[in-house]
Amino acid sequence: MLLRFFPTRSTWIHLRFLFSLYLLPVFLFAQSQSIYFNPIRTAMVFIILHLFIYPSSNGYNSYYDKDEGSIGGIKTPPKVDISLLYTAWVLEIIGILWAFLIRWEFGIGVFLYSLFSKLYSNSKTRLKSRPIISFLVVFFFQGAFMFENCLLALGPLSWMDVFSKNHLLEALFSSLLVGSLYVMTQIYQHKEDQMRGDITLSALLGYRGTFYFSALGFVFGVVILFILSWGSRVFMIPFFAFTAPLMAFFLFWFSRVWKTESEANFSNTMKMSTLSFLCLSAYFIYLIWLQKPF
Repeated sequence: MLLRFFPTRSTWIHLRFLFSLYLLPVFLFAQSQSIYFNPIRTAMVFIILHLFIYPSSNGYNSYYDKDEGSIGGIKTPPKVDISLLYTAWVLEIIGILWAFLIRWEFGIGVFLYSLFSKLYSNSKTRLKSRPIISFLVVFFFQGAFMFENCLLALGPLSWMDVFSKNHLLEALFSSLLVGSLYVMTQIYQHKEDQMRGDITLSALLGYRGTFYFSALGFVFGVVILFILSWGSRVFMIPFFAFTAPLMAFFLFWFSRVWKTESEANFSNTMKMSTLSFLCLSAYFIYLIWLQKPF
């Protein structure tokens, strides 16, 4: 009986630890804009989010989705079992408790993130089945909310500091980046999502509409970055230099999908996600390097 609680090989795969790193740019951006840098504290916040909270959310989502086709980070997902749900709960509890030890506000933020990730996936609430609401939940919680939460965790800022004009713009920039990529990650799952009764924003927009929507979000992000470059510690020219490969692949992929919709597949989506993770992470690490006294 107790064996049901122990993680199986399937469970470790569905936690998708490497896929959790795709949210790393938000954490790195928060660190680049924090006035405080403590390597130990930074490492702890990273571990809480990327080794406990995000994998827990991945596992919880996989348990209720029970996908048979490709999902983010897994081309051929194995069948899930009950140990995935137990393991996700254990990781989440450890992550939340640890977050409270760093700062109580951070603990509350991590708890709320975990709560809404459950509302997103759970069969009873299933926000994922509602295209606009599900997009807004991811847009806000994985972007702006987690950016602000990381700022609180990384340094001695008050809530008033976090809600300054610049930090709110930075939070919006984070959400625009997350939203632009998130809608692209749905593009290859239209049929499987619809078989489960889930209508994603990408399915609602169609293949070409998904690209237009993502591009529009990215353009708005650039506008916000331009505004920030006058009063915040971000720089425009390096941003374009670091993200040039990402933009080039986006345009190339769009041209392929325009001709053949079958190009909107798992392989190309993962290439896009990986490029986004690498380019944006490199840019934010560059900002950290410029501004921190190593």
